[in-house]
Amino acid sequence: MINFGDDLTIDNILKRVSSYQIFKFYYPKLDIGKVTNSPFRSDKNASAGLFVSKDTLETLYNDLGSEDSGNWIWFLKKLYGIEFKDVLNIVNRDMALGLMGYGSTYIATDQINSRIVDDIDVEKHTRDLHLNVRRRPWRQHDADYWLSYGINRKLLGDETYPIFSYWFNDWKTNIAEKHAYSQDYYFDGKYYRRKIYQPFSKTDKWKSNINGLVIDGIKNIPKSGDLLIITKSRKDRLVLNGLGYCAISTTNESSWIPDYNFNKLNYRYKKLLIFFDNDEAGMKFSNIFSEKYKINRIFIPNVNKEKDIAEFRFKYGELSTKKLLNELLY
Repeated sequence: MINFGDDLTIDNILKRVSSYQIFKFYYPKLDIGKVTNSPFRSDKNASAGLFVSKDTLETLYNDLGSEDSGNWIWFLKKLYGIEFKDVLNIVNRDMALGLMGYGSTYIATDQINSRIVDDIDVEKHTRDLHLNVRRRPWRQHDADYWLSYGINRKLLGDETYPIFSYWFNDWKTNIAEKHAYSQDYYFDGKYYRRKIYQPFSKTDKWKSNINGLVIDGIKNIPKSGDLLIITKSRKDRLVLNGLGYCAISTTNESSWIPDYNFNKLNYRYKKLLIFFDNDEAGMKFSNIFSEKYKINRIFIPNVNKEKDIAEFRFKYGELSTKKLLNELLY
């Protein structure tokens, strides 16, 4: 039984509200299965969201564009610049939990949400995600989109294709946007591991059930060579492939190649290069991987504000992109 006047502790807070409800109370834009802009940094590309830990069943925060990750206590400490006891105090006060302990607090939280949202079905969110898609035929607007980056159907292969709709497990079906594509990676014996890519979506640009160990394009590269470029997305990889360069890509900028695979690639190729975005996340993680694995990194010069090779190819065309790469690589 929960009695009014119980001590102000983490356990007693979580008897009254869940970690998910606390996140949603203080930062309603956050949700599970969706990404939004980080509250902690300049973030033009949404990359922050919530997930449920399969080990602890706790809702946690994660930002794919940085190293920011943690539980609700970590999140509120960072959001308001406060200490542990103040986190417990503001949650108790703002969410009217009636617990007794650390005394009153005068910390203003600029409460965004005025109600406690319904809790989530933890079991549903901890199941391994089966991301289903319904394919549709290629249309002219699909060809126009990909060809604007110099990527044709041959380069896309059978692993990237347009879709009508997508859904996770037995969740509701989502009608895909006009430009919506499945990027398939592999079949693990039970589920297809894939990303849904909707390049013009303001709310659902990415959906995914893959992990950070994927090395996209590795099965298509030669056994050996002079140069292998490591980038951070399939689109960037395909742009480089279309210009004649050997390239692979990680899942995102904060992910890397497993050491076993990296050592094999480092043996097979005379030179490896990291080619991430020239934004905050790209600079940060490319520097980490460059120092750890003793390989060089390159960037798009931040003169015209193009952050990656796909944007540059789209804006300036094939000849200018080839010229740029020649300057960066040699």
